[in-house]
Amino acid sequence: TSSDDSKKDKYERAGLLRGHQYTLIKVIESKLFHLCKFSDPSGATRWVGNWSDESPLWKDYPDTKSKCQFEEGANDGTFWMSWYDAQNYFTEGAVCYAKPYCKEIRAWGQYKDGAPSLIIKISVKERTRLFATLETVGGSRKENESLRLSFAYPSKGIDSHSGQFFNGRELQCRVLLNPCEYSYYIIPHCNGNKGSTFPFVISLFAKNPVTVNFVEPTKDMNLQSDFEPCCLSSVSAKVQVNGADIYETSTVSFGDKKAS
Repeated sequence: TSSDDSKKDKYERAGLLRGHQYTLIKVIESKLFHLCKFSDPSGATRWVGNWSDESPLWKDYPDTKSKCQFEEGANDGTFWMSWYDAQNYFTEGAVCYAKPYCKEIRAWGQYKDGAPSLIIKISVKERTRLFATLETVGGSRKENESLRLSFAYPSKGIDSHSGQFFNGRELQCRVLLNPCEYSYYIIPHCNGNKGSTFPFVISLFAKNPVTVNFVEPTKDMNLQSDFEPCCLSSVSAKVQVNGADIYETSTVSFGDKKAS
């Protein structure tokens, strides 16, 4: 369309590519400017706007040049850009968490008519910070099918979630779990089309021991509110613990060497 062509021209004139990934590696703030340093690992693009390698602004503001440690002609696949331009050219971003000491579990499920094939039940014995991701697999998800990840427990129903439905193939959420007499539940949501079916993966990361059970929601269960898990039954799921072999199980203990 003409709209798509105009957007493509906008990015090409600026030396950027649409649908391309860039890494934000540094942010510098001063009284005058907020500047961002990006990296293009592929080296396929070269930003030509303000604060680019050839920009005269570096000579006009030597103090900013010194603070950014800018080197002319470095040609190292990095470039600087104002925060204003970053908001103008980049539409979304993601944060990569480095958690070398966390334990990890991945579980595979499937959406059918917008309903998940499994819900994750979690028990903790000590205060635990949990990081969770929900990701669709392959290209079977349609563009108008959005995702959300909720945390709930029986006494309060839906307690927190990843925000509004997100139109993308992956989202993340963090939550702090305190030991209690109830179990917590992680509920993957999708406002999918009727008859639509596609697979998903839930990944959990935690440092402290966590016990995970996979349960199957009933057809008449309202997963959006008034969550009552009393009728849930166990279900097997394909899982992977700490990058080991994939197998099927209904229960996994993070802290144990053996999973049951």
